[in-house]
Amino acid sequence: MKRLFEDPDRITKLPRPIALAVQEMLVEIDVSGEHTTADETVNLIEEVFSHLGRVWVAEYLKQGAFDENFNRNLFETLGRNVSIGQWISMSRIIRSLFQESGRATLMSGLEEQDYGEQGDEEHPVAQLISYRNSFSHGSMSAVVDDIRKHRQLIEEVLMNLPCLIDQPLQVVVDNNGTCLEANGLWEHVKKSPSSAIPLQPYVQSKDKEDILEFYPLLYVAQTDEGFELQHTTAKNTQHPVSKLFEREALRVWYERYERERQGHLDFNEDLGKKTSIEITKQVSEQLREAIADRSKNLILIRAYPGCGKTAAIAGLIDSKLKLLPKDRFAEVALYEVKMNHLSQSGMTFANFLLRKIEKVLQLEEGYYKLKADSVVEKLDEAFEDLSVANKEILLGIEDLHLGQSLYRGEPVSVLDLYRKLPGKPVTVVSTVLFGSVAGPLFFDEVIDWPVVEANSVEKEDLATVIKSLLDSSFTLRQEVLKVLSIQSGAVDCFTVCDALEGNGHENIFEPAVERALCDLKPLLSVEREAETRIRKWQLYSSKVGETLKEMENL
Repeated sequence: MKRLFEDPDRITKLPRPIALAVQEMLVEIDVSGEHTTADETVNLIEEVFSHLGRVWVAEYLKQGAFDENFNRNLFETLGRNVSIGQWISMSRIIRSLFQESGRATLMSGLEEQDYGEQGDEEHPVAQLISYRNSFSHGSMSAVVDDIRKHRQLIEEVLMNLPCLIDQPLQVVVDNNGTCLEANGLWEHVKKSPSSAIPLQPYVQSKDKEDILEFYPLLYVAQTDEGFELQHTTAKNTQHPVSKLFEREALRVWYERYERERQGHLDFNEDLGKKTSIEITKQVSEQLREAIADRSKNLILIRAYPGCGKTAAIAGLIDSKLKLLPKDRFAEVALYEVKMNHLSQSGMTFANFLLRKIEKVLQLEEGYYKLKADSVVEKLDEAFEDLSVANKEILLGIEDLHLGQSLYRGEPVSVLDLYRKLPGKPVTVVSTVLFGSVAGPLFFDEVIDWPVVEANSVEKEDLATVIKSLLDSSFTLRQEVLKVLSIQSGAVDCFTVCDALEGNGHENIFEPAVERALCDLKPLLSVEREAETRIRKWQLYSSKVGETLKEMENL
């Protein structure tokens, strides 16, 4: 069989934007030579991966939009102009979700396209994107060998996906049922499915019994020259991307998501089930005294992962523990900041507080209308109204450290707003992991949660923290943890460096190791020698090393 780019008939059978991009590239080669086709090659890369991203999103919706975390990702990504990197990221995630759940795609063999792991720079897809990015950033020289290499890589991607030709995009173009293939030639189709809606592209299953709908990701516009396949954008008002969320698969989720964005989140039940470890008598007494002291409105609980700190937050609504002064607080509100969750949004957190204040003051829901450019001012207004009414709120925040970063370009983070709470009519009890917050963290009282016995450490919680610390860096952190797991006691940075070199790691840079140790603080206890003041480190529990080993084996 001929190579794809050597076969004009097969090229015309490709989805129209891809077919046109291939043809434009090949014409440029014939007219001006390979050395002039860097931009055409990049354009083809963009067309291929943006199309495949839309295919994967369509497949995901066809399967019922079954993953809530990805639904949020989908909504927040499609609401802006989507980059090629984002299309690839979504394709990678959806493909993984399909594999994990044993789902099959309607387009035959679509899952055969491997996108590589995040960070795998040697993977062909990563090479293509790197080439495209270097060109778009103005740093690429048009070298023939380089152009040819990446042209062949994108050709391989297309050749590995025969479904793009065998299961062509189709569209009904009038009310008479006239159906065309949205390929390079706009060829006529003998018969269209009865369920097809005019100007909304689809793909038929191989047995012709089902269809995969693409609208509004793709739509067909009628121009003076004929028909044209178009991509919707975030700013398209005629075919808005929001129509995706009117589909039954997403409609219920979207309605709930919009309500949650307005602060209607309830963490009480989840927090109550999150840990089986109970709050100790000593901690409960410390917490009770701190809450009763009106001079202290910021109370911080520091802990190591897997030791059950959540019990302190859940305990705020447990009447049996009697942690709260009788009749002092008009409302007790619990908030949990979760990784990669809407709860990391400063805007959502602000709305959560406003809804609680509205409830206490018996105001209509939405009385305090939040705008991105006046978040702090609106909260100050609401807290002032609360003070005038002589009302107080108790707020429990689980995992405050996860609220450090700005959420998807928002103006404020959860931690930013926490830092605005001193002096307000709210008593805040927050939990954080040791060493997990960069910069100042205000508190009136700090309580150190006790370390539990190794066999009581909650491994799932511990594994989540280990993974988050290792995913954000290179392997040095992992190697440092492995060194510490075989030490009999606390060791200094020099000892860790020596151990790493003894394990075959060359060019060990002491400041880098020290930085890794600091980044790993949520898993480490640290002490200073009395005379030298040199810091020594060790794992807070032997469970850290055991859990790391289990994760590596998986």
